[in-house]
Amino acid sequence: MMKKILTFMSIVLLAISVMTPIANAEGHHKHRSHKMHGMHEAFNQFLFDQFDEEINKAVSNYYKNDSMKVQYHTKGQHPHALVKIVQSKEENKLSHPYILTFIVNTYEGDQTEPTGIDKISFGVTPLDNNKVFSQQAVAGSKVELIEFKHHDPKEKIETNKNAE
Repeated sequence: MMKKILTFMSIVLLAISVMTPIANAEGHHKHRSHKMHGMHEAFNQFLFDQFDEEINKAVSNYYKNDSMKVQYHTKGQHPHALVKIVQSKEENKLSHPYILTFIVNTYEGDQTEPTGIDKISFGVTPLDNNKVFSQQAVAGSKVELIEFKHHDPKEKIETNKNAE
């Protein structure tokens, strides 16, 4: 679990630097846009994998039911971003340096229709002192559930179209 969180922070920094758009010729831009779409999907899946345990725990606690199951979507299955990362800045102070919000479908037991479409937000705070971690760890972070919003699956869920 801790190793996942440690890996997460180093990947976030690498992904942010790789995902910075480059202004270039139109043909190159279209090619890069296609590559970026695949990278965003991979990065979203990486984040879902890293936060799987925390997401499942939040769902079980919210529904007070350990038989709840979570389904993650791809960008192709949902018109808007499924993972939103917001960084605290001087002009926009947040409760944590990073806020990650996930959109998931939740199911009870073997149901085929979702019980809810839920937005789950975590506050992520990088740890300054990684001496307590193994030498292989490059970063560490503290993760805290800060918001769980349940939506009826029959209602449209509001998402940020610009979030990735």
